[in-house]
Amino acid sequence: MLTKKIIELPDTLQGLLESIIQRLVQEDYSTRVKKLLCLLHCCQEGVAEQDLQGAMASLEGVSEIPTMYWASLRRTLSFLLRVGRDHRGKDTLNFFHGSVAKAVDQCLLSPDNCHHIYLVSLADYYEYKCTDHVTVVNQLPRLLQEATMNSRLVNFLRKDPRARSIQAHTRARYLKGLLCTHVCRDGFPRSQAMICGMCSMRTGAFGQLFLNKQSCVLCGVHVAIMGKEAFLCPQHHRIGTTECLICKSRILGQPPPSPVLLCHMCGFHETCIALKM
Repeated sequence: MLTKKIIELPDTLQGLLESIIQRLVQEDYSTRVKKLLCLLHCCQEGVAEQDLQGAMASLEGVSEIPTMYWASLRRTLSFLLRVGRDHRGKDTLNFFHGSVAKAVDQCLLSPDNCHHIYLVSLADYYEYKCTDHVTVVNQLPRLLQEATMNSRLVNFLRKDPRARSIQAHTRARYLKGLLCTHVCRDGFPRSQAMICGMCSMRTGAFGQLFLNKQSCVLCGVHVAIMGKEAFLCPQHHRIGTTECLICKSRILGQPPPSPVLLCHMCGFHETCIALKM
């Protein structure tokens, strides 16, 4: 039977890895082997063991994964993993080769199209439980973007104090992916985006420390010179009335409103500045 088994093995590296992974999953009645492989696949780079344990606990709805079970998991999958070190000097785990990640995608994720479950579990852990702010800032926006949780992504970038350490160009890159695609340059139907007098004198609406009326609506940098006025397309502006972009209340006259601004870099593409939430 051993000879027969050898003959039946796939003749490619990719097929052999998929066969091994499927057998590991089938022999694991707790389903934790599958969960760990899928969570690791959703991490673009090495991830700390502590973070993986926390994400798996979130996935299973428990407070923590017992140390004995985690040690057994790591021993079972050791030949598929590579151990490294993060900026805190703690052990990180990653697939030892890109072919392993491809095999996990082919035999565990693609058939059920269940990426979203694992992305959400990782995002929940980083946003609500992880105490390392550097890791949260590096990981959470990408996970929210891939899980298409747009409202949660915008709220993190603009309201969470931890996101203030994100560089302006990185913040703008995430938000530009959510912008309405309707063109709002000269000659196209458009309406000027405005901020009411109360909101214009406050700070933090765009994740920045400057006054809202002096900040870029996308990246949050201070707009001193070379600023551009932002516009809304007819789909995102109600004809006959002007609403504050921040508080959504109707703009009257006093205190005087202020135009929404874009910095020179963010205003390069003249499109509607409404976000698809």
